[in-house]
Amino acid sequence: MNKDNVNSGVCPDHRRLDRIEEKIDRLSDIMVTLARAEERLIGLEEDKRDVYNSIDDIESRLGKLEQSVVLNSKTVDSLHKLIWILLTGVLTTLIAYTIQ
Repeated sequence: MNKDNVNSGVCPDHRRLDRIEEKIDRLSDIMVTLARAEERLIGLEEDKRDVYNSIDDIESRLGKLEQSVVLNSKTVDSLHKLIWILLTGVLTTLIAYTIQ
């Protein structure tokens, strides 16, 4: 051992081990941070999958709704024409009755 190491009270191996230990601690912190980030990414991926499934469900329901609206529209159009035909018949009958 040289004179500087004896005066400082710390041998070079201990300082080196302390630096290695600090680096290992920093690596451990980084690994924990990476693990947390990975958990967040997994959670976000699951949320994204849930949103896609919800969108697919909504698209399916919307398609069924569109079919129902088309059917209802046809029914309303038919009733509208029938009402006009009946109204025309009733008015024609009233006019013919009034003329006689």
